[in-house]
Amino acid sequence: MLVFFITAMGIFFVWFSMTGSVFYWSTIYNNPDVLLWMTATYTSPAFIVQLMQAKYDFLFNQKYSLITAYRFRYAILIGFLCLMPIIIPFLPNNLGLFLTFLFVLGLSSCACYGSLFQIVALYPRRATTFLSLGYAFPGFLLLFISRGIFGVPPKGGQKELHVFFAIVLCMAVLAFITAQILLYISHKQLSANVDKNPNEGEEEEKPSKRIKPNNFLILKQIWKSSVGIGLLMISRITVFTILFRVPSTFTEPDDKKGYSQTLVYINLCADLFGRLLTGVLPKMPMNIASLVLLVGILIHFLSVILVLLYIYSGAIPISNVAAQVFLGIFASCTGFFQTQSYIYASHPVDPVFKTQVGALMNVSTQVGNGLGFALSFLLRIL
Repeated sequence: MLVFFITAMGIFFVWFSMTGSVFYWSTIYNNPDVLLWMTATYTSPAFIVQLMQAKYDFLFNQKYSLITAYRFRYAILIGFLCLMPIIIPFLPNNLGLFLTFLFVLGLSSCACYGSLFQIVALYPRRATTFLSLGYAFPGFLLLFISRGIFGVPPKGGQKELHVFFAIVLCMAVLAFITAQILLYISHKQLSANVDKNPNEGEEEEKPSKRIKPNNFLILKQIWKSSVGIGLLMISRITVFTILFRVPSTFTEPDDKKGYSQTLVYINLCADLFGRLLTGVLPKMPMNIASLVLLVGILIHFLSVILVLLYIYSGAIPISNVAAQVFLGIFASCTGFFQTQSYIYASHPVDPVFKTQVGALMNVSTQVGNGLGFALSFLLRIL
């Protein structure tokens, strides 16, 4: 199961490295909003990519065999990820060109993300836990790497940037290798899901004999997890965005900047802790667990209202400590609920369609992300 962790970590290490060196991009492009542009560009293809994967991946998997289809995807997509740390540090100082390569990076990362969560649906729950940890760990790890290379406060030029991206390239190459190992060691388990009746031999290879997933029927079976992950993403993005608008009691600029960085660190560490809990807490029966999970996510969603009251109600005293404690609890619940949602989603579905469950859950995730960004933007202009 460690292979899921390493593959996910290597894939998302590339994007987290871009945000980890955002001070450099802000300087050379002389744009204080460069992080906003980077995030918007990187995430813009996500919904379309996940929608296309939900519509076509299952059909390609059956036509070309599951192993071959995934091997081709990883060879192309992670190959692009490996090129990014080589190309981006040497780009001319042109923000448009820089964002174009970030768009390609977002396209590749999102497709890898979708494929990984399709494959992991075929495995026991602990595989999802490892994958989820690999998804969150790069941000935590890069805190130490970026601080070690660029210092505190961050500074440095081309030399430090090249060292930084050399490490990123090594992680991307590692992800390429472990992705192929993942497909190799899981050949039997993956192949068992290619054919509905594997004993029929050649007959099963005819396209006319292939089955097609009914996405509406699958969504009906996984609606609790699908709705839950959507609500979770809305509350996650909204709370983290608006929490930075809580007036700090610090008065010095450096103290305020340090407070914002502290919120980022708390979010990363608490989210990772919540994902770790999924591998520690005892199992519940699937039918009960999915209902309990949905109720927990609804409570989690209602916390958005509490944060809004905290910000806009003059009756509640402003407290830096309260904001930090709240974010720690909130982010832990986010990491826990997100992992659990994927774990329990595929339970009621025919094993043949487990990869399709992963694809549809990814679509729900991106819908929630989009609504969360829209709500955050709306609250920002009010």
